Parts: sequence; structure tokens; C-alpha cells
Amino acid sequence: MRNNSFKFYKCTNELLNRYKQNKEIEMFNLGSFNEGNNYTLYVSDEVEDKKTLAFLSMSFEEKSLEIDEFEVVKSQRNKGIGKAIILNIQQSKEIDCIQLYAQDNISKKFWEKCNFLPEDDGLGTELMVWRKE
Repeated sequence: MRNNSFKFYKCTNELLNRYKQNKEIEMFNLGSFNEGNNYTLYVSDEVEDKKTLAFLSMSFEEKSLEIDEFEVVKSQRNKGIGKAIILNIQQSKEIDCIQLYAQDNISKKFWEKCNFLPEDDGLGTELMVWRKE
């Protein structure tokens, strides 16, 4: 899958709920946020059949992105899509730093494969951070 084949769209609660009801995603219990610097987006493949591939909840401020939730739709997992989406974001000229809290060791390993490094957040919790070189 080409990295530039993704489009990001603002997500609605209706779309999130439909994917949750169909058990295609498990996260996003607080619904979608699209105000201020906080966004919930869905990622679509613009090359094939424009299907929804993943959901992303984040906040953006001054070239820094904080990912609150990221989940690839179950039917699209284990195809390299999650890593390709993150690589696409990392290649953006508007972003110099991405940070997040990994939920578990499996999640942490995924982020490490995407070149994130663990750092102490100053509160004793491990923060996963990627910085543009």
C-alpha cells in the first residue's frame, strides 16, 4: 500500500458508533471530538475502494501531535496499514513531534516499529515519542 494513498476526514459519532456496534473497533468510548485543537478522524484509502481503514483521536499544536487513540479497523489489521498511516503522518511537513501513551506491551512494540522511543513524562509514566530528525 502506498503511503500517500490515505485521506483523513473528521469523524462523526454516528460513524464511530456504527463501527463499534459491528465490533470493528473497541476504543473511542468517549465518542468523537472536533473542536479547538482536538480532532477525531477516520482514515480512508483513496486508491482502492475508499473504505474506512482506521480511526485516530488527536490534538495538534505548533508542529506537535498528541495521539490519544489510534485503532485500525479489525478487518484491515495485520496488513501493514497502521504503520503506513503513521509513516504518512510522520512525513508531513507540519509535524515535528508525535507523542502518546502506549496502552500495553503489544501497543508499545507497534510504536517502536514506527520509530517511537520511550521517555519518562516526568510523572513516572512512559511516554512514546517520535521526533523528526
